[in-house]
Amino acid sequence: MYTLKTVETINGYIGVDYVKEHESYHEIGVDSDVFYINDNSGNFIAKVVSGDLEIYISSKQSAYLVNEQGKTLKVINRVSPN
Repeated sequence: MYTLKTVETINGYIGVDYVKEHESYHEIGVDSDVFYINDNSGNFIAKVVSGDLEIYISSKQSAYLVNEQGKTLKVINRVSPN
């Protein structure tokens, strides 16, 4: 089993100064596939497919494929903080 870790940075709104990171974890199979998307809108970077599960990675999310020992195997997308 692998884990797909996604991190999305949420900035404050006008008048409120904060930065928050929202982390999500999805268990996926070792036979999962990563498809990189080239759409003109720039909304999505990749799609991770594991069996019937499809997870879309937006251009505002960092995404990492991690093994059972917690080692990062693949960086799908990395967003630098503002």
